[in-house]
Amino acid sequence: MLFPIFMAKYILGASFFLAFSDSLSSLVFASQVHAILCTHSSIPVSVSKAQIVHVRTPLLCDFLALESCQVSEIFRDNSPREDMQDQCFLCGHDQDLIICPKCGHVAFCGPEHRSLHSDDELEECYPYKVGRKEGVGRCLMATRRIEAGQLIFKETPLTVGPLHETKPVCLVCWKAVDGSYQCEKCHLLMCSLECAEAEIHVKNECQVFGSQHRPPIQISNFDQFHPFYQCITPLRGLKLKERYPQKWRALKGMMDHCEDRPKDIHYEVNQKNVVQFLRDHWNVPCSIEEINHVIGALEVNAFEVSGVGGGRGVFPLTALMSHCCISNTRYTMYDDYHTECRANVTIEVGEEITDFYVSPLHGTQYRRTHLRDGWFFDCQCIRCQDPTECGSYQDAHRCGSNDCMGNVISLKPLDYDSDFKCEQCDFLLSRKEREQIEDGLTENLDKIDKNDDDGLEKLLESALLKVQDTHFIVTAIKRYLVYIYGRVPGRMLHQMSLEGALRKRTLCRDLLTTYDIIVPGLTRERGLTLFELKSVEMYLVKKSLEGFLDLTKAEKLERLELCSKLLRESQACLQYESSDTFENMVYQAAVKQRRECDDLLTIIQLMP
Repeated sequence: MLFPIFMAKYILGASFFLAFSDSLSSLVFASQVHAILCTHSSIPVSVSKAQIVHVRTPLLCDFLALESCQVSEIFRDNSPREDMQDQCFLCGHDQDLIICPKCGHVAFCGPEHRSLHSDDELEECYPYKVGRKEGVGRCLMATRRIEAGQLIFKETPLTVGPLHETKPVCLVCWKAVDGSYQCEKCHLLMCSLECAEAEIHVKNECQVFGSQHRPPIQISNFDQFHPFYQCITPLRGLKLKERYPQKWRALKGMMDHCEDRPKDIHYEVNQKNVVQFLRDHWNVPCSIEEINHVIGALEVNAFEVSGVGGGRGVFPLTALMSHCCISNTRYTMYDDYHTECRANVTIEVGEEITDFYVSPLHGTQYRRTHLRDGWFFDCQCIRCQDPTECGSYQDAHRCGSNDCMGNVISLKPLDYDSDFKCEQCDFLLSRKEREQIEDGLTENLDKIDKNDDDGLEKLLESALLKVQDTHFIVTAIKRYLVYIYGRVPGRMLHQMSLEGALRKRTLCRDLLTTYDIIVPGLTRERGLTLFELKSVEMYLVKKSLEGFLDLTKAEKLERLELCSKLLRESQACLQYESSDTFENMVYQAAVKQRRECDDLLTIIQLMP
C-alpha cells in the first residue's frame, strides 16, 4: 500500500504533469481520480482532470479503492501545503509576525488581521486564502469545499464616513442636520451630544478642525449637497496611519487606479475639495500621493453602509473579492457595520470567491460599460463572453423580420460597439439602434408610478414588441408587478381575481427561471420571489377550501407540499439577513407561515 500512498502524494503535489490521453476511458479515470483528490484533500488540487493519465496498474487501482478514512488520514497528515509564514497574509507586513495556532500555515501582523483569518468561536480557520490569479491580481480562493449558506468570513470596516456627495448630515449617524446643534470642540454640525462625543468623530475630524485657531466651517443651506463632506471619509482613512497601523497597511495595499482614473472635472474637484483643503488649508501631515491613494481606494472599494442618511465604508476582505457577473457569494451588513460573507452556491477547493460590483440584473453591455467606467477593467467572465448570457438572454432583442421569433443577440459580446444579429435569420441591429430602444424603455420605466399596475402592464406589452421576454428591462417590470399583485391596497390577494393570482404566479415563475441562471443559489432575489410564489399557491388552496376553486384532495395536498417547500427554500435564502431589513421581515413571515402550512397539511390529510 506504500506505492498508492506515494502516488497520491505525487499527484497531489503536482510536481510533474502526467501524460495526457484523450481516450474516453482515460477521461473517466481522470474524473474519478480528480474527484477523490478534491473530496479528500484539504488544500487546492492543482492537477486538472486532463493532466491525469489512464494508468491500468493494480497498485494504482488499489489507490482508488482505499477507504475514505485512509485517504483522509493520508492527506491530513502528510500532504504538502502552501504556507504563508514569512509575511502577513493580508497586508504583506514582515515584522512581529504571529503564526496561526489553529492551522499553523498562515501568519498575521496582529489581532486586527488575525480576526480576518480565524474566528475564536469556530474550530477551523475561515475557508479562504489570499492568492493571486493571472489577469486578476490578488483575490480570495477557497481552501476547502464551502457549502451553500456557509460562513466564509466576518469583517468590520477599516473606516466609515458620509457619502462623497451628500446634504449636510451628522458625521456619526448620518441623520440630516438643521444647524441647531454643533460639536463644542470643532463646531461641526452634529445631531446630538451623543454623536459629538463618539470616538470616530472625536479622534478624527474633531482633532483636525478643532485644534487650530481658524473660523469654523460655515454651512447655511441644508437642502443642497455641500462640498465640505467630500473630505471627511478620506480624512478618516488618512488618520488610520497614526492610530491603527494594521488598518492603514490594509488600506494602503488596496488598488486605487490613480493611473486609470480620468483627469476630468471629478478629479479636479477632489484635488481642490479634498487634497488641497486638507493638506494646504488644514495642515494635515500627509503627502499628495497618500491623499490621492485614499481617495482612489475609497472610490474603487467603498460601498454604502446602513444608516438613516446613508454612508460609505471600506472593508479589507471584500475589497479583495473579484467581480463576477454570476457571483458565488453574498454579504450581509448588520447594525454595528460588521458584515458576514456567505456562499450562495457550493464553492469547490481552489475556486475563486467572487462578488458583484454592478447589479447582475442588467444585460452584458450595461454591466461591462459600468465596470469599465467605475472600476477600470473589461469584464471577461463566462457570462460576458457568452452572447446568450449563459442562456438568460438578458440583452436579447426581438427580431424585426416578419414572422421571425428569433433572439437578436450580440455578435461580439466583448466588443462595446458590436452589432446584434438574429439567431435564426440575417436581421441586424446596430449598437446605436439598440441603445435607442433601451434608453427609451428605461426612460418610460423611470417615469411611471411603480404602484400603477395598469401602466406597468401596458409598458410591458409595449416593451415586448421590441425586446424579448427575458430582457433585463422586462425583468425589472416583472419585479415591480410581482410586488403590486398581492401587496398593494386594492390589489391584495384576497381582493384579486383568480386570473390576477395566476398572472402573479406566471410572473414569479418567469423571474425564478432567470434568477436560477444569473443569481443562483441562496440569494435574496430568489428568496423573496419564492415567498411571493408561495402566496399564490396558498391562495389557490384557500380558494378551494372556500368552494371557489375545484381541487381534489390530492391536488390540495400537492399544492400545500409545494408551499412548504417554497417556504423552506425562502427561509434558507433569507435566514441571515439583518433584523431591520425587508428581507428579514419576509423571513420571519416565512417561518410563521411554514408552521401554519404544515398544520393545514395535517388537517387536509385527515379529511375524507
